[in-house]
Amino acid sequence: MNSAWQILSILTLMSRAFVGWIGRCFYWTGVTSGQVSIWCSTMVGSSLGIYEYDHAKTS
Repeated sequence: MNSAWQILSILTLMSRAFVGWIGRCFYWTGVTSGQVSIWCSTMVGSSLGIYEYDHAKTS
């Protein structure tokens, strides 16, 4: 149980770092600029990454 929480917190930290990175990716390339932004979004994992990025953007 303890190791599961450690893995979960590490994944959370990693996903937050990736969300910051994907934000810069979209900022630099523009969401409509084709394969680069698609690659950036799939790197994060579409559901969690884009949800967190959109949530941070709107709040």
